[in-house]
Amino acid sequence: MQEYFTIDLLQKSTKYYKIRNEVLDMKLTPLRKRRIKVGMSEDVVADYLGIAKGSLSMIERGHDNLRLEYAAKLSKLYKCTVDDICRDLGVL
Repeated sequence: MQEYFTIDLLQKSTKYYKIRNEVLDMKLTPLRKRRIKVGMSEDVVADYLGIAKGSLSMIERGHDNLRLEYAAKLSKLYKCTVDDICRDLGVL
């Protein structure tokens, strides 16, 4: 069973993305939980940031550093503060 979410990226256009239920079986880090809570896939967020899906996964797991400009974009996308993003990654 697949779920579909409607996502409006910066009010440009509305697109439909599939998010597989297997994502719930993965280890959910705080940053990954934020992404799932807003109903976005790794592909959508990685495209928004202009990075590879694997890079986003490494950032979410804390295995790669998050650039400040990405933290600002994520905070806008996830409707939280940059401090919240940093706390999720254990930086603050």
